[in-house]
Amino acid sequence: AYTAPGGTLEKKLDIFEKLKEKNGGDFFVGNSLSVADTHIFDFLDVQQALKSDCLNNFPNLDSFMKKMRSNSNITSYLSSDRRLT
Repeated sequence: AYTAPGGTLEKKLDIFEKLKEKNGGDFFVGNSLSVADTHIFDFLDVQQALKSDCLNNFPNLDSFMKKMRSNSNITSYLSSDRRLT
């Protein structure tokens, strides 16, 4: 298993999965997009780039990523030259 700084990736994803489930909405904090969501999105996006199937066992995180990628501003950023890859 890939080991992220501070523990296994699966352990970290499980923490985020539970936080997302606890909030119950589309986002991690409240009912609208926040800075916290963009930071978590960035972390998860990098993890998916390293291991594309890393969210297969985390349905809340998978749906979060789909929701974030459907945001027109995020889609524009992801396809722009401003994105660091």
